[in-house]
Amino acid sequence: MAVGRMTYLQHLEEIRRRLIVSFLALCVAGGACWFFAWNFLHILKRPAGNITLNYLTPLEPDMVKFKL
Repeated sequence: MAVGRMTYLQHLEEIRRRLIVSFLALCVAGGACWFFAWNFLHILKRPAGNITLNYLTPLEPDMVKFKL
């Protein structure tokens, strides 16, 4: 079986392709998590009973979604 050797430019093309695929997968997963963040939050709050979250700044609800 012959072992193929890649040139330097072929290695760069391969890593570029893998980085693009990884970035796209991260964006899709991040978008899905952002979309379902409030559902996750309700699931996490359920054992604590009927509690409400108090936000102290206007950006805090978005930060909660981001951290979730």
